Amino acid sequence: MGKAAGATGQWGAVSDQTRNSNIAALESRIAALEQFLGEREKLVEAYRASSVQYRMLVEQASDVIATIDPVGRFLSLNPAGLEMLGYSREEASSLSLDDVIHSAGDEKTELEWEDLRAGKTVIQELQLVCKDGATVWVEMSAKQMSRDRYQIIVRDLTERRRLEDQLRHSQKMEAMGLLAGGMAHDFNNLLTVVTGYCASLLEEMKDEDSHYKAVVEMERASHRAVSLIRQLLAFSRRQVLQPQLVHLNRVIEDMLGMLSSLVGEGVQLEQELHPELGLVRADPGQIEQLILNLVVNARDAMNGQGCLTLTTREIELDEEQAERRGASAPGRYVQLCVVDTGCGMDEETRERVFEPFFTTKETGKGTGLGLSIVYGIVGQSDGHVRVRSAPEIGTTFEICLPYVQAAGPEPSRHAPTREQSRRGTETILLVEDEEMVRRLTATLIEKQGYRVLTAGDGVEALHVAASYEGPIHLLLTDVVMPKMGGPELVEHLTPVRTEMKVMYFSGYAADTVTQQRVVDPDAVLVAKPFQPKALTRKIRELLDEGNE
Repeated sequence: MGKAAGATGQWGAVSDQTRNSNIAALESRIAALEQFLGEREKLVEAYRASSVQYRMLVEQASDVIATIDPVGRFLSLNPAGLEMLGYSREEASSLSLDDVIHSAGDEKTELEWEDLRAGKTVIQELQLVCKDGATVWVEMSAKQMSRDRYQIIVRDLTERRRLEDQLRHSQKMEAMGLLAGGMAHDFNNLLTVVTGYCASLLEEMKDEDSHYKAVVEMERASHRAVSLIRQLLAFSRRQVLQPQLVHLNRVIEDMLGMLSSLVGEGVQLEQELHPELGLVRADPGQIEQLILNLVVNARDAMNGQGCLTLTTREIELDEEQAERRGASAPGRYVQLCVVDTGCGMDEETRERVFEPFFTTKETGKGTGLGLSIVYGIVGQSDGHVRVRSAPEIGTTFEICLPYVQAAGPEPSRHAPTREQSRRGTETILLVEDEEMVRRLTATLIEKQGYRVLTAGDGVEALHVAASYEGPIHLLLTDVVMPKMGGPELVEHLTPVRTEMKVMYFSGYAADTVTQQRVVDPDAVLVAKPFQPKALTRKIRELLDEGNE
C-alpha cells in the first residue's frame, strides 16, 4: 500500500509539470499569434496607405498610366490617358491597345509582345489615334507586372518633336545658307570682272559699233546674275546692309501704288496699320524687297482673285512665346502680317517653303528664291518669320522685327548731294587677293588719274607701303584675304600712315561686319560686284571728306 501511494504521487507531479509546460507553450504561441496579427494589421494598413498613395500618383500623373491584359485590353486608364485619347472611362473599358495605335498605310505598328512576355521592359516611339481622329507621337514604356497583367506608361512627345523638327529645320537652313553664301562670294569676284569690263567697253564704244549690242546684252546678263547672287546672299544672311531706323507703315504706304498695280484688279488690297507703330532697325531697301516678295507670292497663290491684307501691330513675347516662334529673345516686337485668301499650303509644303529653289509653280514661272530671300532678310535684321496656312483656307506670313523706339516726326528727305568730279591725282593702295579683280580695279582707278599701288594680301601691302616714300591717301582693301585680312592690315598701317583714309570692299562683307565684328560698323564699305562709276564716285567722296 505504501508503495502504491508513492507511485500515484509521483505520476501526479509529472502530470502537473506537463500541464504547466503545455500551458506555457500555448501562451507563447498565443503571444506569437497576437504579434503576427499585429504585424499583419500593420502590413494591411501600410498596403492600404500605399495603394491610396499609388492611386493618387496615378490619378494625378501628367503621363498616361494604364494596365492591360495579355491581349492588350485596357484594365485601367488614368485621367491623363482619358484626356489624351478623348474617351470617357466607360468607353475606354471596351478598348484595346490595338484600337488606339496608329496604322501607317498598310503597316500596323504593334507592341513588341515577344520581348514583353520574356520579362523585358519595352520602350517604343509610336503614334496613338485619339477619338477625334487626331494623332499624337508618344514614347511608350511597357513592363510585365504579373502573369496576366502589364503596365504601360505613355509620355506625350509632341512638344519634343516640334522642337527637334525646329532644330533640324534651322540647321538645314543654316547649312544651305553657308553653301549659298560661299558660292555667292566666289561668283561676286567673277561678276565684278565681267560687269566692270562691260561698263568700261560701253564707255569707249559708240552705238553704231558692230559689237556694241553684243556688249550691251553681256552687261544685261551680268546684271541678272548679280541680282541672283544678291538673292542668295539675302537668303544666307551675308548681304551688305545699310540699316537705319525704319517705320514699316511709311514703307507700306509708299509702296501701295506699286503693289496695287502688281496684284491686279481682281485682288482687293487692304491695309490695317497700327497708328502708333514703333520703329525697327533694318535696311529700307531690303524691307521693300521683303514686302514685294510676299505680295507677289500671295498674288500667285490667289490666281488673280481674292483679298490681300497687310497689317502691322506691336506685340510682346515672353520666353515661352519667343521660344515657340523661334525668336532670338523675348521682348517687344513690331509685327507685319501679309494675309491672303489663296489656295493655301499643306504641311509638307509649309515645312519647305523657305528653302531656296523650292517652288510649287510651273517650270519657268519662278526661281524659288522669293520666300528664301524673305527668310534671309528677316534673320539678318534679328527678326523671325513664321507661316500659318492650310489648303483652300489661305496663308498668313508673320514677320516680327525687334522694336527699337517710338516713332517721331516724319523724317526729312535727304537733300541732293553736290555732284563731284570723279577724277583725282591722289595715291591709292589697292589690296585684293583675286588677281582679275585687282587688275580691273587698278585699271578703273588709274583711268581717273589716280596713282595706284597694288598688293595681293595684307603682308605684301605692308611691304609696298614701307617701300613707298610718298603719301598714301587711301587704302582700298578687301576684307577677307589669305595671310592677312583687311582689318588686320588697317591696324598695322594706320598708326604709321596717319593721313591715310580707308575703304573696304567685299562680296562677303556682312558676315564679317555684322556677325564677327572684325570691321568697324562705321567703316566705308563697297559691295562686290560694284559698278565702275559707283566705285570711283565713292572714292572721290571719301577723299574729299573734310576738305570742303
